[in-house]
Amino acid sequence: MVGLYGANSQQSIERLHEFLKIWRKQKFVVTATESFSLTFSAGVVEYLQDGSSIEILYQRMDQALYQAKATGRNRIVVASNC
Repeated sequence: MVGLYGANSQQSIERLHEFLKIWRKQKFVVTATESFSLTFSAGVVEYLQDGSSIEILYQRMDQALYQAKATGRNRIVVASNC
């Protein structure tokens, strides 16, 4: 979980897309002949718009994260769009 104080959903999405763009380019080297890359999925919630308690925000974020995974992974889904 990452909190972006003062950022709304759109600003959070923009920052996460920048992170995802960099993350997709990373190669992790295991040996001279073996490497791997990782994907990143995220569920984004906005305080008050998507809930007013940590429990509700966590549940909504979890729903959005699972939707991101179910729709192909390696993407960002906003809870208010679920």
